[in-house]
Amino acid sequence: HLWDEDIEVRREVALALGRLKDPRAGEALQELLLKGTPVSESHGATPAARYSATPLPQYQDAPSVRYDAARALGYIRYAPALGDLLRIMVQDPDWRVMGACAWALGRIGDGSAAPALGKFLTANAADPFASWARTQAAWALSKLGEDSSAALLDALKDDEEVTRRRASWALVRIGSPALPALYRALRDPKPQTRQRAALALGWIGDSKAVSSLLRSLYDEEPGVRQAVIWALGRIGDPRARGLLDDLMKEDEDGKIKELAGEAILKISKK
Repeated sequence: HLWDEDIEVRREVALALGRLKDPRAGEALQELLLKGTPVSESHGATPAARYSATPLPQYQDAPSVRYDAARALGYIRYAPALGDLLRIMVQDPDWRVMGACAWALGRIGDGSAAPALGKFLTANAADPFASWARTQAAWALSKLGEDSSAALLDALKDDEEVTRRRASWALVRIGSPALPALYRALRDPKPQTRQRAALALGWIGDSKAVSSLLRSLYDEEPGVRQAVIWALGRIGDPRARGLLDDLMKEDEDGKIKELAGEAILKISKK
């Protein structure tokens, strides 16, 4: 039934096979994803190295079928499909299919997919599904853990606010393993990157970040300082109390003084 003439039947069968999570269905689903290109043609080299080297076939099937085939491969976590999922993620004409491939790559969890997912995260397009697809890439990168730190750090430096927000969200999901990348971001020339890094460190809430945050407490940009103060208050480590007291009493910026007072209150309650 995977090759039934009815598109909806093919979709339902693909999804059912994915939810069964039986790897024996992987090769057939991979062929359905490619539709017209034998699976053997995409073999050779390492998956991450070849993903953009081979042109896509002229598709004979609806995007909805490719979408469900990619999702099914993700449910199964079918690692042999890694190379084809990477290739289709960057070449398919339909953003829904590309997003489904990104999601599947996150499910498979191979760190070699991180650079391609990072580039996909920073891609921009007017297509109404592009935003959704890029969110799938951010989710996938968060599932790759520390392997994706470099790609997410690059995305955190992006000029687009939405991209920086997605990258910081993914880093927060990774948690403490993302701390070294966020420390580097605190020293980035772009103030918006430093600000996002401080906010992410606050959401992660690991007290190991306190020393790096304290060094950024006197950043030249008020927005960065405000984010650092908020992060210190959220972490709640008493080591920050002394410098926050100084800010509350002596700083000339009224907003900084207000935030410092709020942070001290949060620390005192922990």
